Amino acid sequence: MGSRESDLADLLSCLSYEPESGLLRWTVVLPHCQMQIGDEAGFIDVDGYSYIYFRDRKFLAHRLCWRLHFGSAPEIIDHANMDKSDNRIFNLRAATVAENNRNRGKQSNNTSGYKGVSFHKGMGKFHARIMRDKVERSLGYFKTAEEAAEAYKNAAKELHNEFARF
Repeated sequence: MGSRESDLADLLSCLSYEPESGLLRWTVVLPHCQMQIGDEAGFIDVDGYSYIYFRDRKFLAHRLCWRLHFGSAPEIIDHANMDKSDNRIFNLRAATVAENNRNRGKQSNNTSGYKGVSFHKGMGKFHARIMRDKVERSLGYFKTAEEAAEAYKNAAKELHNEFARF
């Protein structure tokens, strides 16, 4: 079996990318495959990302799309609309770890219904907080979850720019 880099180069030579639709298509017929030239390549896995299997290796489709479009890929590629299978070029952007983390929805254990908002039992109020540069910043305590969410939204727009998610 070849190296991951040589397998990647070989795989890229077998694909074409449609930036407007985000689709990858086969440009050659591979042995032992039932696909045809022009067929859509890849599948969406349980994690929501689109992948392509090639030589017993699994490749993330959005990384292949970026490489085919730009010639190389950054360490992290963010899906701007948070749809992990939407590989249209305008939805993909280079990001840092921090930027990628900012573009996440509320956590699964969130009980307030709003990102960055939790209920403080001792105060009987909703607490809005935001992270920036590994530092948690308190945005204050509010009577309603909606008021706290508005404070978070305003801070996210200011601190996180195009990576703000609320």
